[in-house]
Amino acid sequence: MKRKLTPWLVACTLATVGTVAACSGDIDMPGEAATAIDGTGQVVESPSFFPVDDGARLLPGTTVAAKLRTLMLKVDPQKCLNISNQVITQAQYDEIKDTVDLYLAVPGDPKATYDRIFRWITTNVKFDYGQSGPVGSPDPYEVFKNKRCVCQGFANILRVMLHTQGIPCVGVNGFLKGPFDQGHAWCYAYLGNAWFVSDPTNGFQYPMTSVTSYENTLEPTSVDVPLFEENGFSYTFRDEALTLIGVEKCAQDYLTVPFSVSGFQVTSFCPLTPLPANVRTLYIGKNIQMLGDAFMGLLDNAPNVETVEVDADNRYMASEGGVVYKPRTSKTPYYVPQGTRRVQLRPLPTVGKNVLVGLPRLEEVVFSEGTKRVSAYAIERCPSLKRVYLPETAEMEPDAIYDCNDNVEIVSVPTGIRDVTM
Repeated sequence: MKRKLTPWLVACTLATVGTVAACSGDIDMPGEAATAIDGTGQVVESPSFFPVDDGARLLPGTTVAAKLRTLMLKVDPQKCLNISNQVITQAQYDEIKDTVDLYLAVPGDPKATYDRIFRWITTNVKFDYGQSGPVGSPDPYEVFKNKRCVCQGFANILRVMLHTQGIPCVGVNGFLKGPFDQGHAWCYAYLGNAWFVSDPTNGFQYPMTSVTSYENTLEPTSVDVPLFEENGFSYTFRDEALTLIGVEKCAQDYLTVPFSVSGFQVTSFCPLTPLPANVRTLYIGKNIQMLGDAFMGLLDNAPNVETVEVDADNRYMASEGGVVYKPRTSKTPYYVPQGTRRVQLRPLPTVGKNVLVGLPRLEEVVFSEGTKRVSAYAIERCPSLKRVYLPETAEMEPDAIYDCNDNVEIVSVPTGIRDVTM
């Protein structure tokens, strides 16, 4: 990699920075009108882009199982007749349905039908995690034919069998509690007029409302289908939170993440399908506590997002220069949008490994005054990178910029300059 060390002349930059700083107060608090200056120099009113606090409450409950119970009581059971995530052909489905129709269904009695299906599964399907050979497939038809699988296969075949009879059922993932918590899969099934917690792997079944019966055994973390769909948004229970998982369309080039759905605060944003391609900016309200589990949904499904703005009242995270920090006082970025072209990091004495990684459009990086060392692989796999600004007193380890453009220019910025504006 070619490195070009350049002393930075700052006179015009200082003037520009002063102008930018003067505009930093133009965005007001959520729900209030913000002031801005239009092209004629007139002060005008503009609405806040952050969601308004509508008074919705957090999911109540002292355990995760209790929170999910509260949420499921709000769900339309018909929304849970959804097996789109199951790997199964129509012919395979029809074969399973023929068997259930012939041997297990009790017409007009969902509970009796469920009982017979549950008994068939727990009697015929054996748990096998591979001691005697390759582990059984979790795909429902393979479980139906081979009758061996791990917990995910038990949950999948139960869902499909119930679906053949029009009985709503959702898959749940989480933990089987005990001396050593184990990852586990089970179901919630709607039988007549009530939800039941059903774990065919272990033969457990409980009325969902009797949460004390199972909350110390089954700890849910996520439900595998959308539970609510409203105004083009899809939501489910994921990462132990009410999560926005899908956005059908967006008329503007920005997206305001909703504050609530069905009377409860949305506390996580983790898109599982691509965001509309026109979305460039995300507005995160004070309700959002996390961006999914390690923000992987955004990495995969928000390639065009360039900047994120977080409500100043958010107690869990903050934004600066379009980058998200969590906790809000952190110096290391929590989420850097995939579409960003320029990043100015908060002062961080030592910039560790992979602080900026896999950003295909990133062109400029500014390490603010206070940075002392940039570690190896701090910036990695950013093929469009052109320029890095570094305080004069800071050191860069070998390979601090790795697998990027070969002609990255390193600009040495005199001490005392925190902001660099082109």
